[in-house]
Amino acid sequence: MFIAFFLFAAEPPFAKKKKSYKIPSYSSNIILDRICDLDMQMDFRLNGKVKAHILEYTTRGKKGTEKILGLTTRYFPAFEYYNDHYNLPKELKSLMIIESGLNPMVSSPTGARGLWQLMPATARSYGLQINDYVDERCDPYKSTEAALKHLGVLFDQFGDWTLAISAYNCGSTRVRAAIKKGKSKNFWKIKKHLPKQTQDYVQKFIAVNYLVNYYMFYDLRPQYPDYTYQITEPTVVFSYTKLSRISQKQGIDLEVLYELNPSYVNGIVPPNENGNIVLLPVLGRKEEKQTASLLHFDKDQL
Repeated sequence: MFIAFFLFAAEPPFAKKKKSYKIPSYSSNIILDRICDLDMQMDFRLNGKVKAHILEYTTRGKKGTEKILGLTTRYFPAFEYYNDHYNLPKELKSLMIIESGLNPMVSSPTGARGLWQLMPATARSYGLQINDYVDERCDPYKSTEAALKHLGVLFDQFGDWTLAISAYNCGSTRVRAAIKKGKSKNFWKIKKHLPKQTQDYVQKFIAVNYLVNYYMFYDLRPQYPDYTYQITEPTVVFSYTKLSRISQKQGIDLEVLYELNPSYVNGIVPPNENGNIVLLPVLGRKEEKQTASLLHFDKDQL
């Protein structure tokens, strides 16, 4: 009797059992139909590698995926701002996710840096400054414009966006060599002649675009940053100033300015006849503005 009572007490008849959450799974046909609906301007495939990346993003990498999805509200607007002029395929903005995980300060062992992981020589060839005061590869707007210009040049070279994306990863020389060896300009036919990293890069690009558009079907919940960091406006500053001075004059938390403007070393904005971009939060200022646009300030105004 004592044993029977002990078992009963350990698991009362009305105890609720925890439900194990099952990650949604979709057939290859459903995933392929969704990708087709994206109308991407590239020669995409749905293969085992692409599906493996999708599975990774929605399972073990779920927390990281949710954080990145939230950060798109901060960094995708820079792409959309400039792409109104350059008119490149809208899916290219997902390259930022693959390159940097939307961290504008991240650096690679080879010397690439920023959202788009631009190498110093490439960045300078498109007019970006890299010196003791500023590294514009970390500027979300200027680096994005440089990356769009570079992608446009790569497309002009190969006439194919899948090859242009490949060249962005491994360089034009390697892509041309792969075309020569494979005797084709079809990525999937010459894939084996490209570095393994580049092969996976393109397949990851397809998976990331799928996730950015269909994350809600996997119960992924974007971890959005505070509105202070989401709603911003780019301003153009021509004269020497400091972020601390802007903080005082505009009534903006200095830490917020540093977070929004990682390209300025030690918080110094150097003089620039072409203008330096400083991102300001729309919320939490003395005079809140309702729309984001490029404004022009000189030293006296700041």
